[in-house]
Amino acid sequence: MARKVLIDLADYDRLRENKVETNLEDCIGIQKEKDVLIGYMAQQNKLYGETLQLTEKQLKIRNEQLRLNKGSSGKSLLFGVASFAVGLVLGGLLIQ
Repeated sequence: MARKVLIDLADYDRLRENKVETNLEDCIGIQKEKDVLIGYMAQQNKLYGETLQLTEKQLKIRNEQLRLNKGSSGKSLLFGVASFAVGLVLGGLLIQ
């Protein structure tokens, strides 16, 4: 019984000195900081995910452009050689 009375008196002293309220305010402040950090990290994860998706889209577009350029480069080379040959023939005919 004496032990319980001592514990109750100690609790009373802490309450009287506002230690419990101060500790509670500190805990609430720390919890708010943790919530802000967790929110920031969640936002960063979302941003990184969106960045990754955009990078993948860029790679797909670049690969598509490279594929199209490879297909048309053979045709343009053919048209270039044919135009050069026609130019030589017409130039030769005009000179004679």
